[in-house]
Amino acid sequence: MILRLGQWGLLIAGVAIFAASAVYPFGVLGFRCFSAGSSCPAVADGISWRLLTESIILAAQGAVLAVVLAIPGAHVFSRLGHRFRDTVASVLILAPVLFPPMVYAFGWQRLVVIPDSLRCVLVWASWAWPVPAMLIGAVWMRQGRRIYEEAIMETSSTRAILFAVLPAIWRPLVISGLVLFAFFLGDYSVPHACGLIVYATDLLSRAESSGNPAVAAYASIPICVVIALTMGLVFYLWRYKEQGTPHQDDCLGGNVSRRLILPMLMVAGGVVLPVVSLGRKIPLVESMKSTIELYGSSVAWSLTVSLLAGLITVLMAACLTTFRRLRTCSLVWSLMLAAFPGALVGAAIVSAYYPYSFIYDHWPVMVLAYIGRYGWIGVLVCYLAHVTCPDELVQAAKSDGAGRLSCTWRVVLALNWPLLAGGVLVIAALNLSEVAATSLVRVPSINPVSLVLIEKFHRFEDGIMISLCMLLVAATIPGAILAGVAGRRFR
Repeated sequence: MILRLGQWGLLIAGVAIFAASAVYPFGVLGFRCFSAGSSCPAVADGISWRLLTESIILAAQGAVLAVVLAIPGAHVFSRLGHRFRDTVASVLILAPVLFPPMVYAFGWQRLVVIPDSLRCVLVWASWAWPVPAMLIGAVWMRQGRRIYEEAIMETSSTRAILFAVLPAIWRPLVISGLVLFAFFLGDYSVPHACGLIVYATDLLSRAESSGNPAVAAYASIPICVVIALTMGLVFYLWRYKEQGTPHQDDCLGGNVSRRLILPMLMVAGGVVLPVVSLGRKIPLVESMKSTIELYGSSVAWSLTVSLLAGLITVLMAACLTTFRRLRTCSLVWSLMLAAFPGALVGAAIVSAYYPYSFIYDHWPVMVLAYIGRYGWIGVLVCYLAHVTCPDELVQAAKSDGAGRLSCTWRVVLALNWPLLAGGVLVIAALNLSEVAATSLVRVPSINPVSLVLIEKFHRFEDGIMISLCMLLVAATIPGAILAGVAGRRFR
C-alpha cells in the first residue's frame, strides 16, 4: 500500500513539474498579452519581415545541407549491429549533435575565412546531420533495403533507387528536413556566434531591452506560426508513415575498418577539425588552469544545476509516459516547445515566476527554464523505452499481479537504464550551453557558464573562451557513450 501511494505520488509530482515548466508559464504569458492592451502590439509593429524571410532562407539551406550530409551516415547506421565496433560507430555518429554548436562556430571561424552566412549553414549542417542520418537509416533498415533488393532483380541499380527506393523513403527525408528547419529557425547560438542577426537573435534583443515578456511574445508570433505549421506538417507525415518489417540481413557482418572508416572520416572533418583549431594558437593547459581558478564556482554551479535539471526532467518524463494518452500529448507539446525560440521560453518563465521572489531569485527558476527548453528529450527517451520494451515481459509482470505503475518502474524503465542515464547527461550538457533562455532567466547567485562564454566571445578573450568550449565539449562525452550503449541494447 505504501509503495503504491509512493508511485502515485511520483506520478502526481511529474505532472505538476510538467505543468509548472511547460504549461503554466505560457498560460500566464498569454494572459499578460491579452491584458496588455495596445502597447505591446505597437512595440511589436517594428517586426522586420525581411529579416524573417532571410532567416527562413538561411534555415532552409542549413536543413538541406544537413540532410545531404546525413545520407552517408544513414548508410552506416542502417548496417549497425550489436557488436563493440558497431557501438563505437554509433557513438561517432551521435557525438556531433551533442557537442555545443557554438564550439563549431568558433572553430570554423579560426579554421577558414568564409562569409558569415555560409559559416552558419556549415555549422548547422556539421552539427545536426546525425538526426536525419539515424531517421533515414532506421527506415532503410526496415524497408528500404528489401525494396532495393527486389527492384534490382528487374532493373538497374540507378532506376531501382530512383523509381523504387526514393518513393518508399521520401517521407523520412522530408520529415528530417522539416524538423531541422524548425530547429534552425528558432536557434540563437549559432547565428550569434557567426556574427549574424536573424529573427531569433532580434527576438532575444527585444526581450532583454523591453523588460516586458509580453513584448517578446507578440514579436515571436510570426516565427512561431512558421514553426508551428512546420511541426504540424511533420506530425501529419509521421502519423501516416508507411509500415515495414525489419530486414536484418547484412547488419552484423562486414569488416571492422569498412564499418568505422566512414563515420570516423565524417567526425574528423566536421568535429575534430573545428575543435582542434580552437586550441592550436593558445597554451591550452595554462589557459584551462586560469579559467578554473577564475570561474570554477560558475562552472560548478552550472554543472550542478544542469545535472539536477536533467535528472528531474527524466523523472518527470518517466511519470508522464506511464499512460499512453498522456505520453503522446506530452511528447507533442514538448517537441513544439523545443522548436520555439529559447527567448520565448525564457520570457514565459519570467512572466510566470517574477512575482514570486522565493522561486525567481534562486536556482529552481533555472531548473524550470531548462525543463521547458529540453523536456522533450526526457519525454522522447522514456517514450522510446516504452515502445522498445518487449511486450512479453510486461504481460508476464501483469500476470504476476503488478500494476501499471509497477510495470513502468520495475520492467520498462529498469531494463532501459542506460538510455535514461544517457538522457540525463545529454540534457545536462545541453543545459550548460543554453544561452537564449538563460539570458532572460537570471539568478543573482549563479553566473551560468554559457553566458560567461558569450561574454568572453564579445570581449575577444580567446584563452578563457576556448577553455570553456573545451569544458563544454568534455561534458558531452559521457552522454554520448551511454547513448551508444543504449543503442547497442536496442539492436
